[in-house]
Amino acid sequence: MLHTGIEIVLYSVDELEGCARAQAIKDMRDFELSILSPADFDGCGDPELDTPESMYQEDYEDILFNDERVLEDIRANDYMYFANGHLAAVTQYCGCHPLSGETHFTFAGKDYKIGG
Repeated sequence: MLHTGIEIVLYSVDELEGCARAQAIKDMRDFELSILSPADFDGCGDPELDTPESMYQEDYEDILFNDERVLEDIRANDYMYFANGHLAAVTQYCGCHPLSGETHFTFAGKDYKIGG
């Protein structure tokens, strides 16, 4: 067995810079736009002023053009990234889960407890 001593560093989106930060924002934006649907807005808003389609279009454009909106969503989920801006497989367990309060990182099929 050879221990390489390789260290893996994970970053919050606010610790990323340049192309890495842009990559994180792009990936989150692409994901959010891919799951957004006019059906998400059924029963929302003022029926005399808003339609699901108009609310969908407004939200779509906000996600598409507003980096700060996307960054808020990233921060709210406490996503962690590799130095190149790619999302790391980090799970924060909560609620009634047996691992509640723990944070785990999965890499190359192995689970590492990194917090809690």
